[in-house]
This record gives sequence, C-alpha cells and structure tokens, in this order.
Amino acid sequence: MALSWKKAAIIGLGLASSMLPISCGGNSDINDGPDKPGSGESDKPAAETGYGTPTATTGWVIYTAGYYHYGPSYICNEDGSIDGWFSAHGTYFDYDKILLTSEEPHTTAYHVSDGDAAQYFNCPVPFYSVQICCPTWNSTEEAVTLKLFKWKNDYETTIAGEPVYQTRKTNMEDNGWICLYASEEAKNDKKTQLPAGEYLWLATEGTEKAGIWTIDKTSASSGGLAPKSYKNGVRQDKLQFECRVLTEYSECKTFWDMVTYQHSTDGGKTWSKIENTLIPTEFSLDALSCCDPGVAKWGGWYYLAYTSTEDTRGTDNNVFVARSKNPNGPWEKWNGNGWGGNPKPVIQYHGVGNKDCYGAGEPCFVVVDGTVYFYYTWSEPKATTRVSLAKADDENWPAHLEHKGTAIDKTNAAYQQTDHSDVKYRPDLKKFYAINTAKRMTADSYIQVWVSNDGLKFTLEGKMKGSMKPGLHNCGWSGDEMGIQDPAKPQYVSYAYGIDTWARWNTWFSPLTFPKK
Repeated sequence: MALSWKKAAIIGLGLASSMLPISCGGNSDINDGPDKPGSGESDKPAAETGYGTPTATTGWVIYTAGYYHYGPSYICNEDGSIDGWFSAHGTYFDYDKILLTSEEPHTTAYHVSDGDAAQYFNCPVPFYSVQICCPTWNSTEEAVTLKLFKWKNDYETTIAGEPVYQTRKTNMEDNGWICLYASEEAKNDKKTQLPAGEYLWLATEGTEKAGIWTIDKTSASSGGLAPKSYKNGVRQDKLQFECRVLTEYSECKTFWDMVTYQHSTDGGKTWSKIENTLIPTEFSLDALSCCDPGVAKWGGWYYLAYTSTEDTRGTDNNVFVARSKNPNGPWEKWNGNGWGGNPKPVIQYHGVGNKDCYGAGEPCFVVVDGTVYFYYTWSEPKATTRVSLAKADDENWPAHLEHKGTAIDKTNAAYQQTDHSDVKYRPDLKKFYAINTAKRMTADSYIQVWVSNDGLKFTLEGKMKGSMKPGLHNCGWSGDEMGIQDPAKPQYVSYAYGIDTWARWNTWFSPLTFPKK
C-alpha cells in the first residue's frame, strides 16, 4: 500500500486537499542507521547464490497518471497472456447519479478574489443540483456568491439575465461542495429537478481565500457535460473548473480505492481497457477501500485478497479476500462463514495491535504441493511480512488458516522505507523468493530480493539488477496462476513511480532475465 494513498485518493476527489499525509502504507519508517552487530539482517546479503536475483531489462510505462495504479499483481497464463490487477483511486457510491466535468485530478485552485469564475455546461438529462468544490486553505472566514443561469447565446447575455438560483456562502468549509438547485424548495424536497439543457454557473464576490479547484484540460475528459470555463468573462482553453451534476439526490459518499483489472496478449506492451473489478461494499467493514490486490487461482477459483479498514485515518487495516470464476469478476467476498454477502476479515489486526499503526494488509498467495502460503504485511509500526497456511482443497480455507508468524523481518534492515513483499516459488531451485522496494519514493529507491527454503523464514539475497525508475514503490512480479515462477518463460516486474507530485504516479513494466546455473 502506498504511503497515504487513502488520503491522496480523498484529495483527488476534492475532499481533503489540506490534509497532510499520514503513515499508512507498507512501511514508511525512517532509516535509524546501520544495524548493530547481531541485530538481524543488513542490506548486505549473507550468502547470495545469484540464481534467484533477476535483472530488470528495458521496460515501458503501462499507466500514465492521472492518479495511480500501484501494487500490481500479475498472472502469466499458459497461452502467454497476462492478467493484471492494480490498486486504483476510488470514486462515489451511486456513481450513476453523478455527471462530472472530469474524472482527472484537480491540479491548482483559482482565487475568486482575482476575478469572477464561471463554467458553461450542457446536461443531457434532468438534474437535481450543481455542485462546485471550493478550497479555503483551512480558513473558516471565507465567503463567495454562486449563481446558476440558464444559458442564453453567450456569456455576457447569460449573466445579464436573472439567475435560476443563487446563494451567498459564508464561513465556508475547506473543500466543501457548494450546491445550486432549482429553488430553495427543491433543496429541501430533494425531488424537484432542473430540465436538461445548457447552463452557466458563476462564482463572484469571493473573499481572499475563497477558491475553486481547476483541472488541466489537456489531460481531462468532459464527463459528458461539455464544459467551458471562464475567468473574468474570458474563455479558458487550458483549464476547466471542478464541478459535478447530480441527476438525483444523493449523499455522494466516496470510497478511497478500488481494484482494477487489465489483460495483455503481447507481453505487456498493450493492455485491455481498465475495468473496475472489485469495489467496497457500502455500509460494510470494507466500505472505505479495496486496495493492494494479491491474486492467485486454484481449484477453479480466482482468489483476490485485499486491504481495507474502518479507520478514516487509513490505519488499523485488516485483510479481506474474495473469489470469482473469472479474472475480472464478479467477486464473492468472504463473510466469515462462507462466500458472498458482507465481507469479514480473514486476517484481523483491529483489536490486536496499535490502531495508530498500519496494521495488516498487502497480501499475496503462493500454492505449493497442495498448500496455500498466504503472505501479508504486519506493521506496528515497522514492516514485517507474516505467513499463514491452509489446505488448497479446502473451499472454506479462510476459516482454517494456520498462522506461522513472521516470514520476512525488515525491522532491522540497514535501509528502512521498505514496503510490502510479493512472493513467488521457483521449483527449479526449490526455493521461495520475495521482492519489495527499499528507500521507497526516493531518488535512490531500489528492489530487494529475499530467499527461503521453506516459505516460512526468509533471508536477504541481494538487490534486483537493472536500471530502476526513481521514486519507485509497491512492486509486484509475475508467476503462473499459483505463484510459481518459471525463468524459462517470460516474467516481469512492475511498480508505481514518481516523486514530483503526490499520488500522481505512473506504472512501470519491465521484462526480467534470470542468471543461468
């Protein structure tokens, strides 16, 4: 899980731009200095065989931010195709009730005190309200007037007419949505709608810190509203204001993250259209987020494990799992006794550890000789990877997990800032291998490789070779449907990267080469 991905996702939805990041991903601990003698693993490998340490060759971008697609999980199929699952930014429940000017993240805010802000839009259906997101940079003394007009020929003619609705908003809430309706009565009865057609909203008389979020139009889609934005009456070609139109009343609740799915038939060079395959269940234990997918297939089922929490800070996480006959769903979530309905954790941190810490999450699977090895991060506060075992032929295996404790202990590593481990099994070497990023999200970030004879205790093998993108984090590598890695077949490593703008991360994809014995 990426550091503060949850807060970042909220920021992307225009709800919390002034929030500061919190530590809620993998592990964001600062380097405490070199290990003392005898204190555990160091960054120097104790006994490197080299056979399990691959090289990342020249790769390419498979997702351009936007927001992010991080923490990938890949399955390489028998026909050479690749299935991929990713953590992606969330959206709204009741999404079909909302039309957006853009689904791209806002970039900067415009101060209404610098001049009037306005936006034309054409709504193809009747609607309940227009809503504009307004930051105040935590000031509670700001005010702005907003008006909604029926469009008449041009900007000047439109604002010279009588508004359909207007409001003077005082003591504005930072990043609050200011709403415009058909009338004051419509605001309260929640049923009266405005007819489909062309409109213009106008923001004027703004105090010093009354703002409106803007979106870079060069990367933004219209969302069906065909918006045109104005500053002081002058049409703006390179930006639009952040706005949404509710086709009917909705509380517009959001979730932070979801899991997306894509498929490639040409070695990861091109990918199918992004599908939102797994989303939170509203009013349930995973309602805030579904992220950090780890996927494997056995017994005719795809199993997708993921992270979620009930804590709005993004801490105190638990691990959940869902299953499907298809790689892109629909998914049945584990409910504590069986499959389907409201989800219950399969690994529960809540009530066990420090609620201020990240907790449990970032799962992955390996299935070897009929045994499911189920790995997941456990951080309070520093990162370890724990492992639990189950029988692969047990349909209700989540109820019968046998906990084996810490498999990978990164708490004493010479370089902290590590994140989750993705584990595979090499039958040619009869060893388990895991990777994770270290010095994550810095210019010096790299990928560590760990090795184990039994899948229960790992030691540091070395560093993945090859050129890495700066700021990399939350890596994943490929194997077959049960997490078995055959170096004679194409294999890949992938990660999110970027250090310029928070939560605006590209996704990198590189073929791997393995040394021969």
